Amino acid sequence: MKKFLSFILIFVIVFSFSGCSYIFASKLDSNQADVIECPNFVGMTFEEFKNHEVVTYGLLEIKLDYINSNEYDAGVVCYQSISEGKKLKEGDSITIYISKGA
Repeated sequence: MKKFLSFILIFVIVFSFSGCSYIFASKLDSNQADVIECPNFVGMTFEEFKNHEVVTYGLLEIKLDYINSNEYDAGVVCYQSISEGKKLKEGDSITIYISKGA
């Protein structure tokens, strides 16, 4: 009976320790945000923009603004607040400017 109780006690201790280390390791990984390279949205239609993986997966916080533009037709991304290729962390914010036309 003592061997059985000793076995149970050792099992519980080992299981508890492994569970705690898994939770600790998971916490460390969740604190490290994924790095995203900012895509170039300029020139995309609003449909193309909203279907881009960065938008559909919600990797960045996106703010939209509509401005007049002589260069771009209405409904086309004409400017973005962060330049293409800049390294961002998941959840960073970017403002996308959609043309209202001239």
